[in-house]
Amino acid sequence: MTTRGNPGIWWKAAILIVSVVYLLFFLDVLEIVELSAHALKLGIYLACVFAAPVVAGASIWRLRGFQRFVALPALAVLLLAVVWGPLGYANRISTWRTRTELWVHVRTSSLRIEDQFQDIGALGYRSRTAKLFHLGDLFAVPLSTSPTPNPGPDWKATNREVDSMGHF
Repeated sequence: MTTRGNPGIWWKAAILIVSVVYLLFFLDVLEIVELSAHALKLGIYLACVFAAPVVAGASIWRLRGFQRFVALPALAVLLLAVVWGPLGYANRISTWRTRTELWVHVRTSSLRIEDQFQDIGALGYRSRTAKLFHLGDLFAVPLSTSPTPNPGPDWKATNREVDSMGHF
């Protein structure tokens, strides 16, 4: 049994899970780390939108002192959803997909320059050439979105096409 000022273990676990979801959301929105898996990105964006009012209200009502800061990311997500609108928010859920791997770093195979596209629904597609550092299949760190045409001697040209499943 918990009292108003002493949250139980389930409440603390819920706060931890929501905090991780908000962290991944803001890392993706600020383009510090990109979520490469569409299902993961969709789940995080939808969880943020549906959990934000609940978390903000429950945090302000239930928690005291420093723990009330849990409500700040929830309020920021609500503000972003209002500013972007439903279509803007839906367009951001789409992930960047690699069309062609142009260059691979000789020493670090996770560092690549790729030609990518993003489906933005009825508005068509966006395209970019980006230098990315891949952190497995789920995350990528964008280092530059306008790399030089010939990056240098440490790079090997590959020009490998990627199919719709992400395989070379």
